[in-house]
Amino acid sequence: MWINRIIIKQFGNLKNFDMSFDSQLNVIAAPNEAGKSTLIDFIFASLYGMDSNDKNVRRSNRSRNMPWGENTMGGLLELKNEKTTYHINSHFGKTRSFDERSFQDLGTGKTIEYEAQDEIGLDLFGLPQSSFSQSVYVRQMALVLDTKEVARGRLTQSLTNLSTTGTADVSSNQVNDILKEQKYYYTNRSRKYAVLPALKTQLNELRDKHQAAIGRERAEAEALAELSVLENKQRELRTQVGLSIANEKRTSFLIDSTQLLQNLNRERKLGERDENLTLQTQNINNKLSEYQVEGLDQFETDYQDIMKQHDTLAFTIKQMNDDERALDKKRIELRAKQEEENRVAEAAKQERQNLRQSLTELDEKNRSDQARKAQLEQELNNMGDAPEEPSLKDQKKVKQLLFSGIGLAALGLILFLVIFLIRNFACIFTILGFILGLVLIYFSIRTKKQNEAATQAFTAYMQKYNRETEQLERINHELELTKETRQNLNNRIEEIDSENKTFLIAKGTFDDSYDTFIKRRSALNDNLIEFVEQVNQLCRKHTYLQLSPHLRHVALGESFTDPPPPDDLTVTDPALAEIAFENASKRLEDLKQRANKWSSFIKDLENEASAIKLEYNLLKENSNDATPSDRWQERMKEAQEQGYPSSEAEIKKAINEEPYPDQLSRSLQLREHQTEQLRQKLDNVTQQHSQKKAYIKTYFREVERSENISREIEETIQKISQAEAYIRSLDYAAEALDQAREDMRRYFTKPLREMTTEYLAFLTADRYDQVTVDESMQMMVQIAGDSMKRKAEYMSGGTYDQIYLALRLAIADLLVDPEKNMPPLILDDVFTQFDDARTSRGLQLLHKVATDKNRQVLLFTCRDVIKSEAQELGFAAPTFPSV
Repeated sequence: MWINRIIIKQFGNLKNFDMSFDSQLNVIAAPNEAGKSTLIDFIFASLYGMDSNDKNVRRSNRSRNMPWGENTMGGLLELKNEKTTYHINSHFGKTRSFDERSFQDLGTGKTIEYEAQDEIGLDLFGLPQSSFSQSVYVRQMALVLDTKEVARGRLTQSLTNLSTTGTADVSSNQVNDILKEQKYYYTNRSRKYAVLPALKTQLNELRDKHQAAIGRERAEAEALAELSVLENKQRELRTQVGLSIANEKRTSFLIDSTQLLQNLNRERKLGERDENLTLQTQNINNKLSEYQVEGLDQFETDYQDIMKQHDTLAFTIKQMNDDERALDKKRIELRAKQEEENRVAEAAKQERQNLRQSLTELDEKNRSDQARKAQLEQELNNMGDAPEEPSLKDQKKVKQLLFSGIGLAALGLILFLVIFLIRNFACIFTILGFILGLVLIYFSIRTKKQNEAATQAFTAYMQKYNRETEQLERINHELELTKETRQNLNNRIEEIDSENKTFLIAKGTFDDSYDTFIKRRSALNDNLIEFVEQVNQLCRKHTYLQLSPHLRHVALGESFTDPPPPDDLTVTDPALAEIAFENASKRLEDLKQRANKWSSFIKDLENEASAIKLEYNLLKENSNDATPSDRWQERMKEAQEQGYPSSEAEIKKAINEEPYPDQLSRSLQLREHQTEQLRQKLDNVTQQHSQKKAYIKTYFREVERSENISREIEETIQKISQAEAYIRSLDYAAEALDQAREDMRRYFTKPLREMTTEYLAFLTADRYDQVTVDESMQMMVQIAGDSMKRKAEYMSGGTYDQIYLALRLAIADLLVDPEKNMPPLILDDVFTQFDDARTSRGLQLLHKVATDKNRQVLLFTCRDVIKSEAQELGFAAPTFPSV
């Protein structure tokens, strides 16, 4: 598999970067800081992800490559093999949580999303990141190896580590020391923070906390049950509010539909009226030519004169009648009050005595409650502050004193017996330790009793405090009720006293008013009799007006009989004067109506025609000139869509189902009132729910939960099991490390030596034809034809780099998984200390590796001479895009 193309949108100092590669040897030459190392970092990041955002820029490829002032970076890495092409799309953020990487097989179209910590290179090549870095990626030799003599021995140590642990950075001896240190760290009780003993101590403390938490949660469970009941009420009330609002809308729809239905009936009636009006106009025009109207102007003059007198008399009659009714009503009220005053006088007197007795009793109760309130407040003040409750630390201190005393006493007793048996009188001094142990035991028992006493005192104090606080609140409530009752009693006494005075004043006022009324009534009767006679004269003068009411029969084409002359309205009895005035007024009004009909009948017909037209316009008003029938059709269509009644029959049926079918506005008010009541209930329940929720949050949510403590107990038990398993695994690892060290040395050294020898012979033109590695992984080389072996660290810098390059190429061959894709070789300035001849041989070796093994090689260099030589030798040297 080879890297075919790299497209970088933004990564480090590379932006809008695009570069393609050959499947074999590629020499990428560019000056320092052009972005070669950045390109290598992008390859690594695409295959193995990026580290966390370490503040050390030299150590963190994320911090080192994140563009200044930006939050994202990424690009595309295109890989190919003989079968298909793969794309690795990568986007990296400030931290791993923003990273996104996907692997797409263009042949099948399948895409796999990878997490930030997943290694795509492991799936492709079978190499984890550490193995990839130690095998197919060869860094700059001048940076890897220190050229000073004191540091020349590091290569052998790295090889030893590689052969035993699989990485050059980890020593097997160091691993073995770490395993021992880890076991000592987990099990040695002499250490203050030994893991396993500390975990067992923590387990005991957690079990004590768990029991205390269970008690708290029982109380919480009761509060949560009440909260659940409130939540159910909330849901029920919300449902009821929704139904009530729906009923409101339905009632509003019925009101609108009723109004529209009335307009529709008006429209139908207007049509009938228009037809009748046309017929009446024709009939009346034919009939009126037979009649002549005379004397109407004189009637109007007479009528106006008599109406002035009529209006004055009518107003006087109305005023007199109102006064008479008021006097009758007042008389009835006074009579009823007199009877009631006589009947309840004794009862009122007794009630007044009872009320005053109740006031006296309330005053005594008020004084008693005030005294009890002062006593309770004094008792609460005398209680002082609550005693301190013993803490868990005090309880642990008691246990420590007890265990220390038992241990010291036992130790002293054992030492006494041992020393006494060897007949040494120094055993007497051991008795001091025994006595000291007993003293500690005594102090622990006494401290425990003190803690128990303090706990009891604290509990008793809180019970008494809560009890007296509750009594104080009850007394305050009773004092408020007493105050309100006392005010009501005083108001009732004042009401009884004022009733009698009001009656006497009202009776005197009534007598004066009645005498004045009798005089006014006598004068009115004389005026009424005179008015009746004037009306009789007017009726006899204008008898022709009797025919006018029959004009409607004429207009309708109906037959009628001529009416008789008017009756005589003369009255002589003053007691009947008011009745005669009413009859005369009616006759006068009747005459006026008859006269008006002569002059206004035709005008009425015209007005009716105008009214019909106006009503038509009013029905169309605010409806875009739509008639009620058109609006009715639209309304019924909308009702059908909304699920409301959609016909006259259904609407009438729905109206009958309303609470007040005849008063839909009242039904709407009832619906709105019901909705408001439900909303108030919902608000009350919501407030109770919030208060209960706040109470639970205040008193229970800030404390540690038993399930959390149980989880901690389980986690601690699991940690203990893991620690014990970890200790066993440390023993297994130590044994496996010893076995691995032996196996790696036995099976890895020979093929590594053979491959290294082959590569080194090619690099040096067969000058060095043998490389040996002893049991301690010391590298030695031998010149062809010479039997003397020389240690690699004593060779020149260029030779040493050749040996190292040969070794890394051999390691890269050995670590390749035959069942996986072959990864490309990435070489970063490996020819730093090579002269021209060695550089040429190195290029030829890399070309040989690329062609013989069908493997891509990416050689990064800052020297243009290497690029030129590679081009002369016919190798691919793609141009590095300028930044």
